[in-house]
Amino acid sequence: MTNHNSKIIPQQRPTVPQKPNVTAVFQAIQGPLPEPKDFAQYEQILPGSADRIVRMAESQASHRQEMERQMIFANIRSERRGQWFGLIATTLVLGAVCFSVYFKQPLAASLLGVGGISSLISSFITATKKSKSDQPAEPSK
Repeated sequence: MTNHNSKIIPQQRPTVPQKPNVTAVFQAIQGPLPEPKDFAQYEQILPGSADRIVRMAESQASHRQEMERQMIFANIRSERRGQWFGLIATTLVLGAVCFSVYFKQPLAASLLGVGGISSLISSFITATKKSKSDQPAEPSK
């Protein structure tokens, strides 16, 4: 019988580094008012602050609505003014064409007529393109 003083060393497995579990929480609030639980915390810290926050949001909303109303009326006035100027310019050009025809100036009448009509057409095309570009894009379905 042989006596061996040997120890059995268990084989060590190489350790694989563990990736830490990280969880990120993102919360987005859209609008001027905080969430109801946050209102309660504001009120605890500074009594009356929740009411001040609501009044601030209401004031901001009414201000924005008034600005939009003023912008709409300004756009309407501008369009109306442009239509009047267009009517006056067209009337003047037609008067000049009639004047040229009366005094037997066909070249001047033709140039004024073609120039007047082409400027009207180009202004309508420009206005149509502008109104289409100002409209919001329809959502795709």
